[in-house]
Amino acid sequence: MPVAVFTDFDGTITLDDCNGALVNRYLDPARKEAYDQAFVEGQMVLWRLLDASLRACEVPLTEAIDFLHGCVRLDPSFAAFHAWCVARGIPLEVLSAGTAEVVRSFLAAADLDVPVTANRATAGEACFGLAPLDEACPTGVDKAAIVQAARAAGYYTIFIGDGFSDRLAVPHADLVYAKDQLARWCAKKGHPHVAVTGFAEIMADLEGRQGTLPLA
Repeated sequence: MPVAVFTDFDGTITLDDCNGALVNRYLDPARKEAYDQAFVEGQMVLWRLLDASLRACEVPLTEAIDFLHGCVRLDPSFAAFHAWCVARGIPLEVLSAGTAEVVRSFLAAADLDVPVTANRATAGEACFGLAPLDEACPTGVDKAAIVQAARAAGYYTIFIGDGFSDRLAVPHADLVYAKDQLARWCAKKGHPHVAVTGFAEIMADLEGRQGTLPLA
């Protein structure tokens, strides 16, 4: 059985959340709190929250990307994990509720060729927002459906994530690696997972499973 790996970007491949960094830098705290409260109370789904808060930052996309590259770092072991997957012929794909333009800019800067499925930026001269791939999906990107499709195609699916946008995918993956908020949520809900802090731990765990997983 072939293996396929799907990973979140913000807070998973990166050590910090890009959307959070932008909001903390450019958005008035009172307005940020109002958006967060609307989300918690169910008045906004995640992609609408991201769209509204990014637009409210009133910063052009190019300026936002430049700012993010100055303050957000990738997990230093992600490049090695990518190479580990390539060496074994394991497809690796990024699934992100953020904007594809931001995600691809970081991967390009690190000289990493990784397929990306993400929401899109709607850029104007003065600001940008977020356009969902699927308006009916609360996160804009249906990570659960993508994992389910891979399983239906005969893949052993590995999912890696850290936050809210990853929750729906968790029950559908064969193996879940969870960081931070997602690990705490999985533990609370009783979902099988391996709690990790980064990709170095994931590689080590997968190496230890070579006798039980279909790894080359």
